[in-house]
Amino acid sequence: MRVEDPAHRPVLAPPAPGGPARRGAHWPEAVLVAGLALAALLVRRPWQPKPAFWIDEAWVADSLRVPLGQLRELAGSTPLGWLALLRLVPPVGGPERYRVVALLFALAAVVPAYLLGRRAAPPGASRWAACLPAGAAGLAVGLLPAAVSRPFLKQFTCELLVALVLVLLLARAEAAFTPARLSLLAAACVPAALLSNTSLFVTAAAVAALGLRALLKAEWRRLPGLLGVAAAVACVDLAALAWLLPARDDPTLIRYWAQIGTFLPVHRGGSTAATVAGHRLANALGDVGFGPWPIVVALAAIGAVVLWGAGYAAVALTVPLLGAELVVAGATRRYPFAEARTSLFALALVAAFCGTGVGAGAARLLGRVRTAPLGVVALA
Repeated sequence: MRVEDPAHRPVLAPPAPGGPARRGAHWPEAVLVAGLALAALLVRRPWQPKPAFWIDEAWVADSLRVPLGQLRELAGSTPLGWLALLRLVPPVGGPERYRVVALLFALAAVVPAYLLGRRAAPPGASRWAACLPAGAAGLAVGLLPAAVSRPFLKQFTCELLVALVLVLLLARAEAAFTPARLSLLAAACVPAALLSNTSLFVTAAAVAALGLRALLKAEWRRLPGLLGVAAAVACVDLAALAWLLPARDDPTLIRYWAQIGTFLPVHRGGSTAATVAGHRLANALGDVGFGPWPIVVALAAIGAVVLWGAGYAAVALTVPLLGAELVVAGATRRYPFAEARTSLFALALVAAFCGTGVGAGAARLLGRVRTAPLGVVALA
């Protein structure tokens, strides 16, 4: 019988990244994400009868009967790409069947919210410590009251998903500043502009956040790549403003928004405009689902601090920069400020930050015996 020398025993190579062992380790998180999406579905109760279409919804449904060549003239404020997706719905049931597209976008938004919250985990954190902020962010977006209470046949849930995906791509580019990831962020602006009117705000805030991070951290080597991304994003945004947004200068739409008070009344003085902005913002933040606006602001700030500490300073800066853009747009009568439906994409980002802050705080509290009860209270 031959005895093998242990010193010459062949050593098995570890499994390659992305192999069976690594893929199998992710199934608990896949189950968690599926559970979050199921919770988002159950809270919306799609099986219950929905009210009749509003005027805006009826206009969207009616525009699907015209030829594609005339779609741009009848699209109004609805993105052309989103209208094209509605045409893929099978002709089964009544016109209410088109609402399934908005529902699917709302459910899919759980995934990028979860992945964004997972970025808040510090290096070397355990799986459960990483899943807590991720799960809280996904749940916050999936159960966002501002989205659940408004199941409209409009592009608002699509804009929500697009905003989260763009910020997630920003996080990936910030984590590894490579030409491939920067190019992916820039290339994503094209389908985003087709599907979402508000992607212009998000892409501008994302590029500005990357530039501000480079300036704050004196990362001068990143400036050439940032200039390339900024040029590409600017070309896409300008093209979208020139062709994809047929209602950008629609006087009827602008008059309607002005009549219902969605613009900031800067003509009445800075004090009045600031008061109106404060009231509208407080009401909008109340729809995030974390209580009154001071609590929402505090939790979103905690989430931003956690992401900053995890190495995602640009992601943390995105929401403040986005808020500044929306203030300018509301003051110049270009976009409604803190309106319930049109600001849904921004509220979703705030909800994701709040969930990240709550989950990260709960993970730290649960990690110690003395503070574990407080962690349970925070999760509840």
